[in-house]
Amino acid sequence: MSDVPPREVVIFTEALKLTLSERAAYLEQSCLGDKHLRQRVEGLLRAYEHLGNFMENLPPETPETGECP
Repeated sequence: MSDVPPREVVIFTEALKLTLSERAAYLEQSCLGDKHLRQRVEGLLRAYEHLGNFMENLPPETPETGECP
């Protein structure tokens, strides 16, 4: 996400902390009517939800190389 502008990152990160029912109001307030910003943040949220928790189940690093097996 290094190419994502900081404002989007902040809004996205805060939106993740909210319930689905709270997000719409938060996005409305945070995006200040900027429909393109809201669409980008909603796209990030959809992508995040689609990915699920696959990053939480990564294999451990091997002690010898520090790399995943």
